[in-house]
Amino acid sequence: MINKNSETAGLRKLAIESGMIDPKIIRVKDIVLGEWVRWKCKYGCPDYGMWLTCPPFSPTPTETRALLREYKRALLFRMKPDKAKMKSLANLERRIFLEGHPKSLAFSGGSCNLCKVCNVQSRTCRKPEIARPSMEACGIDVFETVRRVGYQISILKDRNSKFTYFGMVLID
Repeated sequence: MINKNSETAGLRKLAIESGMIDPKIIRVKDIVLGEWVRWKCKYGCPDYGMWLTCPPFSPTPTETRALLREYKRALLFRMKPDKAKMKSLANLERRIFLEGHPKSLAFSGGSCNLCKVCNVQSRTCRKPEIARPSMEACGIDVFETVRRVGYQISILKDRNSKFTYFGMVLID
C-alpha cells in the first residue's frame, strides 16, 4: 500500500528538482473551465493561431472537461517564464510517469517557445515529445483555479511587469 503523504512529498520533490516553484497536489474537481478563456485567446492574444499548442489548434474546453473526468489529482505549480520551460515540463511529466503514474499529462502556461516559427501550415508539431498546450489554451480558468487552491495571483497592470506562469501535470 502506498503512503499518500510520502507519495505527495515525492511528487512535490520531483517538481522542485525540475525547476518548478511551490508545487501543490490538488483535486481535479478544483480545476475551473470556461468557454470565455479561449475567447480571450482569440480576441486579445497576439499569438492566437500562431502555435499548435494554442487555439484554434489546442483542445477545446469541452474536450478538456472530458479528459479531466479521467483524473482525480493534479500537480499544480508556478513556472519561470524562460526558454527551457517546455523541456522542464516534459521532463517532469516523464519523471512522474516513471514513478508509476502512466496517465501523467502536462499543461504549460503561455504560448510555446520551442520553435522560432511554428509549423501551423502543415499542422505537424516538430517537437511533439516536449510541446504541451497551455492550461488557458484548453479553457482552464487559471485565475480561479489557482485561487481555489491557495495561490496568490493578481492581474498585471503593465506588460513589463514580472510574472510567473502556472503549469500542471494531471496525475491519476
